[in-house]
Amino acid sequence: MPGPNISDVVIIGGVAAGPKAGATLARRKPEMSITLFQREEYISYGSCGLPYFASGDINSFADLTKTSYGVERTPDFFKQSKGITINTLCEVTSIDRDRKTVTVKNLKDGNIFEHGYRHLVIATGACPKKPPFPVADSPAIAHFTRPGDAITFRKTAQKGAIGSAVIVGGGYIGCEIAEAMGVWGIETTLVECEPQILPATLDAEMAAMVGSELKKNGVIVSTGCMVKEIRLNNGAPEVVFSDRDPLTVDHVFICTGVSPQSSLAESCGLAIGPTGGIVVDERMRTSDPSIYAGGDCVELRHRI
Repeated sequence: MPGPNISDVVIIGGVAAGPKAGATLARRKPEMSITLFQREEYISYGSCGLPYFASGDINSFADLTKTSYGVERTPDFFKQSKGITINTLCEVTSIDRDRKTVTVKNLKDGNIFEHGYRHLVIATGACPKKPPFPVADSPAIAHFTRPGDAITFRKTAQKGAIGSAVIVGGGYIGCEIAEAMGVWGIETTLVECEPQILPATLDAEMAAMVGSELKKNGVIVSTGCMVKEIRLNNGAPEVVFSDRDPLTVDHVFICTGVSPQSSLAESCGLAIGPTGGIVVDERMRTSDPSIYAGGDCVELRHRI
């Protein structure tokens, strides 16, 4: 780890907002020391491309981390081109605002250490919403928000180990995963509790066109369909509905939305808004003037 254990700016989170904040600071204030902690193995990847990596349309996961000129955004890339020190597989477990330190756990060896900051940026993103129904614990029942979700699915699909699947949730991710399933020839059922798919985005007429296209490509689309439980039937996932027979399949993806991942900020006393996001002002400052936050973990005033 770099020393001394204090930086002008410490950034928590390394997907989109964190690396972008670091790169912008490095460009405008090159004299600053910047350290970023990312609990995942991967950094600065295009999460919107995960369904297309899962489908095989994007050949390599590394393609999701490349710059516009084809260079992978690795920790070495950020160090050499931006002067930013990036530590992957390092999880920040607490923030001490009085002492201006973060406690970090190295997930590779279990070592726990402190790192000081003059300013802190929280970019912890979002986490899957807990479904409003019981869900059994099984590797064949998963969310789809992280690289590991896409990588695991693709490896399993390439082996031909998934013949049928249910996707719970007809939003953007659910529809994109349904498309990926079709590429692999998987018998797919997309279920949505609202009367239409993409209910938060499209009106009924446009949603019907999207649903028609999905059906043309072999996806069974069930709207107004309430899930009561996802359980195991002889080890296989079984989706139980309120008004129809259960459906036993090889794999289930739960795509019921995400919530701000703000527990770290809340635990150190930062203000949290009614949506669960970190409260920030127009300059992305939190209730602590030394701490900024951005990305999916924050709450913003609606422009309309």
